[in-house]
Amino acid sequence: MSARPWLLYAYPWMPFPRRVTIYLREKRIPPSLVTVVPVSDPQLGNSAPPEFPPRPQGSLPILAIPSAHGSKEEPYLFIHQSLAIMNYLDELCDSGARQTALLALADECTIAWNPVRTFGTDAGTMSIPEASKEMIRWVRRPLGTIEGLFKGRDFSSLRQGGTQGPTIAEIVLYQFLEFTIDCYGKDMTQGSSEVVKDVYGRDVVEAFPKLGEFYAAFKTRDSAKRDPTTGEVASEAVLKKMQTWADGPTKQQHSVVASPPGLPNLHAYAQHVLIVTVQSCVAVVSQVDAHDARNSTSHPVLAANEIPALSSMDGAGMLNPPWSDGHYHDVEEADTVSFDQLLMPSFDGIIANEPNFEGDSYSNIPFSNLNMQGQGLSHDTENHATPDLTYQDAAVAVFSHGNRPLSPTSHSAIGPSAPPVGECPAPSHENIQTAPDTHDVHRAHIDAIGKVIACLDSHVQAGTVRIDEAMTICKARLATITEIMELDSYKLCTTCRTLISVSLELIVSLYETVVSSSKYTTSDSLHGSDKFPGLFFGGFEIGKEEHSTLRRRIVSTELQRPIPLLQVLSSGCCAAEGSDRRRRHVQYFSEIEDRITTLVSTLEV
Repeated sequence: MSARPWLLYAYPWMPFPRRVTIYLREKRIPPSLVTVVPVSDPQLGNSAPPEFPPRPQGSLPILAIPSAHGSKEEPYLFIHQSLAIMNYLDELCDSGARQTALLALADECTIAWNPVRTFGTDAGTMSIPEASKEMIRWVRRPLGTIEGLFKGRDFSSLRQGGTQGPTIAEIVLYQFLEFTIDCYGKDMTQGSSEVVKDVYGRDVVEAFPKLGEFYAAFKTRDSAKRDPTTGEVASEAVLKKMQTWADGPTKQQHSVVASPPGLPNLHAYAQHVLIVTVQSCVAVVSQVDAHDARNSTSHPVLAANEIPALSSMDGAGMLNPPWSDGHYHDVEEADTVSFDQLLMPSFDGIIANEPNFEGDSYSNIPFSNLNMQGQGLSHDTENHATPDLTYQDAAVAVFSHGNRPLSPTSHSAIGPSAPPVGECPAPSHENIQTAPDTHDVHRAHIDAIGKVIACLDSHVQAGTVRIDEAMTICKARLATITEIMELDSYKLCTTCRTLISVSLELIVSLYETVVSSSKYTTSDSLHGSDKFPGLFFGGFEIGKEEHSTLRRRIVSTELQRPIPLLQVLSSGCCAAEGSDRRRRHVQYFSEIEDRITTLVSTLEV
């Protein structure tokens, strides 16, 4: 190594840099060889102490290695990303074994946590509690696999003073478990110990005893102790935001025993959630094929550590399918945000009272006014919001729904009263322009699609809408999605495509729920009458049989509206032809199309 120390630029308390600091302690690499340079939080200066060279560009951690030739133009070589740094140092220290599977799963957990906090805590930017709770189930998926890998293992030697030192994979896993407990007050080693539906609809026992043993053993190590004097403990203001969940503040948990039980299953049938994360945090909520679940044979009850791994999936491939202009996570690009920064809380609330601070609303995608009443959906045809969308790329593009209220015609019969549906999370909202200095062209789209997801998810959970209501809801949401997909800025936003794919799956799930229930037939007649409304084709009066055929045709047409959008999303994969990644990507959207085909076939029968 160089006579000058290497410099590790890091935010001391944040998860990805902390991996490396724990690693340095475990390998007993002294500050004289690798010096940790504590960088202040981005909202508090984002700068290194004055006695060190300025903070290099890019997301932290960054390892700065003095140039061998001592060039003044390039005094340092830089290594980005926490895993790359640890692997590089590991090659220099020794040739320790690589636990590739465990490392991938542990890293997946940390990345998958971002949607949990984004949608469920004050540290996030969008409150969708149901989505946050559902994402926790997806975090438990790799944890269940890790639980199986730890089966029969004795962790006593991992404790401080033991004979076994941790691997990189174990450091990454511990850092995730520590991060969720210390910062967010959630102990992910604790499950409900009950039989629950996993994300694929299987019955599993939600318990992680070996993970608890692992965490308790590792926590005794000196390397795992947080040093408040070096900034390894987040400030009270930041902790308050992280530990304030949508369902109330979370008490800090300091031990495995004191942790709360796992979250309950949210739906009567399994929900399917996909996380795609490339350069932005993404939380997506979708539904498993309810029709197939009702007609399939019951699944055996499995322990969480016995969840079978699908041959078509691996950790990174399932969570991060490549898009045409995207990459897997941990790919560093100039002037971009990586996951090492994304797990930070939003400081909007903290700095809102500062002078000259103006809050921004990114809710500027139009929605129709949906007034949820006992009679079902009441559409406000007069007050249809048509706010403009302002872009930050020096060009302004404006789109509007125009005067096209999404309401049934006078011939539409809603039918008898339905039970009240909970308030739709996506009502019309004010036209508040994005501040021109935010340089963020995508948050408006993400916010709008997030509300689409919340609205669809609430109706799927309620399960009380009829087919005509479902068609109206889905058509309105598809109109919003289509307009966003036609924007040039949409093509640059992987997050938008991810959220849209989930929106389309929720639309299919809503139709599945309605078509498979008695709600499909409740609107066959006018309210208070057993007769069909009069309908003529020229001089020919449409009879009851023709009415049913016509209705099925209309429903079938509406069911197939998402297919062109699914095909566009399916084609946006840059993986090589014949690769597993491309196959998984295409398979995901093909399965949604198959579900639509099944629904159409059901209508024909």
